[in-house]
Amino acid sequence: MFFFRHSSYQPIRNLPKLLRSYNSRGGSIVEFQRVVSCILYSSKSSRYVWVPPDGSGALRSLPDTITTLLFGWWSLSGFFWTIQVLFTNLGGGRDATQEILDATGGGDAKLAQQALDEHDKAQLQQSIRAVLLFVGIVGGVALIAWLVPIVTDWYTKRPVSARAPSTQVNGRELHLQGIFYNGNGRSTAVIDRKSVSVGDHIPGYTVLAIGPQSVTVKSVNGQEKTLQLSDRRE
Repeated sequence: MFFFRHSSYQPIRNLPKLLRSYNSRGGSIVEFQRVVSCILYSSKSSRYVWVPPDGSGALRSLPDTITTLLFGWWSLSGFFWTIQVLFTNLGGGRDATQEILDATGGGDAKLAQQALDEHDKAQLQQSIRAVLLFVGIVGGVALIAWLVPIVTDWYTKRPVSARAPSTQVNGRELHLQGIFYNGNGRSTAVIDRKSVSVGDHIPGYTVLAIGPQSVTVKSVNGQEKTLQLSDRRE
């Protein structure tokens, strides 16, 4: 059995606001987590909250804690995640202040906003590329589906040039060199030093009939020719 687990690491959308609150009033920036699971699916995500110097982290964790209590237990991974998250949230969350300050040059809200804007721009460009790729694939498939019937119809209806009857194949004439006639239908003939029976193929022709003095052949374009033994050639 396969379990699908997912931990969400997304940009902190409210980071500039958190930094402004921290820079003006102190306190701390705390990470709370929530877990949602259902049988084979488990998801864990984070939420960052500014907690004033005299504020309660456990109280501010209630939205995530309640969500985890209701929806976190219902898979194997979710069960263990839920225990960990409840313990952390009810203990006041994880203090991420120093970590965020280091990442933002000491708490520069403008720098944080710039990083968010650049991330959004990159995401937008990626989405546009994905849409263009999808449109290109769909358009290519549609073009092929449109061209195939047209090409097939043209190929089946294209005119075939008729060739004049000829006893020449590859620049030489067919030569009837002998007939071994048998009234029971097992006659054979020698054409161009090759022994053939009715139905056999020689380059460009099919043997239709073998008579006492002649052999009838049919060319690939449907023309019938008769080779006479007396002439040794047509």
